[in-house]
Amino acid sequence: MRKYLFLAILAVALFSCKKEDKTATGLKEQLTGGWDYGTLYQNDYDAKGKLLTSVRLQTRSNDYFEFAENDTFVSTFDGLAEVTTGTYNVTSTTAFTLKIGNTTYPCRVVSLNLTNLVFVMANPKVVNQPYTEYVHTLSR
Repeated sequence: MRKYLFLAILAVALFSCKKEDKTATGLKEQLTGGWDYGTLYQNDYDAKGKLLTSVRLQTRSNDYFEFAENDTFVSTFDGLAEVTTGTYNVTSTTAFTLKIGNTTYPCRVVSLNLTNLVFVMANPKVVNQPYTEYVHTLSR
């Protein structure tokens, strides 16, 4: 009798377990895949962080940014005239780096959901020097 009671409880437990949703929770999982450009802004700052100029750069309908699962990325800008490839590394839940050639660019996520991504990529900063940031607005 105990054997049947145990089997009944086990069967109920197995069938009542809720399957976990397979939604991406980590930043890397959320970034992975292709993104189409909406806008791209170049923001130039002085050495103290004061915004000097903000210019919207021309994007085209076939410009995109793709993060691969193997930590590489490819980006096209201005049609296929400029293709950038490199690697990326997630450093926190709101930050990652892009490595292009020998240069590493810090990036911070401004907003991210299933269909939209906004991130800021900064040129490497030099103390007491002006710097530039690029604001990427992408969608799926």
